[in-house]
Amino acid sequence: MKALKKKRNKEHTICLNCGATCHDEYCPKCGQKTSTHRFQLKEISSNFIYYILGGDNKIWHTCANLITRPGHMAREYLLGKRVRYYAPVRLLFFLVALYAIVAYFVTGAVSPFDIFRPNIELDYVSSSSAEIFLYYFQKLMGSNVYFALYAVVINLIPYRIVFRKCLLSRPAGGADSLNIAEHFFALVYQSCFTMILAFVLLPLVVFDNGETIIARISIIMPTIYCIILYKQLLGISLGKSIWLNIKALGLSVLLNFVLILLIFGLLYGIDSVRG
Repeated sequence: MKALKKKRNKEHTICLNCGATCHDEYCPKCGQKTSTHRFQLKEISSNFIYYILGGDNKIWHTCANLITRPGHMAREYLLGKRVRYYAPVRLLFFLVALYAIVAYFVTGAVSPFDIFRPNIELDYVSSSSAEIFLYYFQKLMGSNVYFALYAVVINLIPYRIVFRKCLLSRPAGGADSLNIAEHFFALVYQSCFTMILAFVLLPLVVFDNGETIIARISIIMPTIYCIILYKQLLGISLGKSIWLNIKALGLSVLLNFVLILLIFGLLYGIDSVRG
């Protein structure tokens, strides 16, 4: 047995990716598998799900934690335990793309990718630039896909400001507040939940056409989720998380209003100069 082990240890291969000498299953320099071979047609079906979902059931593990323990998962990811979880930004774009496809074929609704196509409801000749902007902005915010992406951006600065005094203990010792990038990943997790919720609500669209119910749930549930997420992430009390989330969301609404007003005023001014 010892002789066999020595023989195996002496055997080595050359990594086809970086040219390094390998004595194990993976290259010590770049991490690529040493057992690479020519692709065959039969491997396409077996590898498709693996390449899309990341393999090792990582996406299902992440989605389960996203629902049951979002703040704990976010804290572990931010503090360095990242291999076990699917990357949050990749997960969000995967859910967004999957929802867009499923919603289009299941409900027959207009695809989110068709929103920017010319619309017969809008008179592009007589309408001002500000009116056209407002029309498309309302269309975008009515789409779960674009709302989930926009929510990350518009909430980022308010959450950084409001939660700046809440500290997170670090593995190396000490504690400090979340920086802007860490808030970004936390809010991406919230948007991932929003997309999962949109999947759950699809039957209401198909069978009940409950647009009012869907609108209410789509606002209330992500808010409750964010309260739980930050409570677990920062280890604060439920009451404090509720209060800080209300302040952050209020600041987000104000920032959104000011941003739209500035863009609307700028476009109106341009139209006035032209006309």
